[in-house]
Order: sequence, then structure tokens, then C-alpha cells
Amino acid sequence: METSIRASGFPLPDDTQAFVLFSELLRQDAQPPTELAKTLRTGRANISKIVRRLEATGLVDRTPNPADTRSVLVRVSPQGRSFAQKYADLGQGFYARLFRSWEDDEVAEFADQLTRFTRELEALTAVRVASADGRDGTGPTD
Repeated sequence: METSIRASGFPLPDDTQAFVLFSELLRQDAQPPTELAKTLRTGRANISKIVRRLEATGLVDRTPNPADTRSVLVRVSPQGRSFAQKYADLGQGFYARLFRSWEDDEVAEFADQLTRFTRELEALTAVRVASADGRDGTGPTD
């Protein structure tokens, strides 16, 4: 992951946590720090530090939470969206080169199988997380 972060031009190339949080905000839009802490499985104090580092780069900002005026939402800033678009464009070019020699039906079959793999991995991961959290009554699994 570190190599990808450096290659992306991410302004905090040695900060994997910041990259993960930024990616999560791109996926889920504005979030309160408490939700980000749950998603990243860390504490609110750590989220605050990561958000401050991202704010210093201009990739994210904080805005009042309309649902709870006592709290804020962390969101990707316009500058952050611009960076994300450039990163996505680089990725598109990479995959275009990677699949240049593949036939269209081969790419479609690969995409179908990758989608199936992802769905099954997410389902298995959800079961393991629920099990580790004791939600299904079985406790941690190996």
C-alpha cells in the first residue's frame, strides 16, 4: 500500500492512516469523527490527529453537523475531490494499459469473477467480525 500511496502523489506519503481515512471519506461522504473511529477501529483522539494532518494539506475540512449542532462532520474538501479525480484518472490509465492485450469478453469475465470474489470476501469478513465481536454468540474464530 505504501508504494501506491507514494505513487499517487498523496501529500502525506508516509501516513497510511491518513490515506485510509481519506479513502473512507470518499466512499462514505461526510462523517462524524465517532463514526470514522468505529470504521477505522481506532479512538476519537487518533481520528482527530489524522483529521488535523489531512486538514493541513487541504484534502478535508470540518463542517457543522446539521443533525447535531454540538458536533461536526469531516468531509472531503473541493481540493480533496480534485486530488481524488486525478488519482482516479491515473488508475484508469494504468488499467487501460494492463488490459490492452485482453479481449473484451476476457475483461468482462474477469470483472464478473472479481465481483463474485469481493462479495464472498465481504460476506466472510462480516461473519468473522460479527463472530469476533461476539454478536453471533460463537466468539473469535481462527
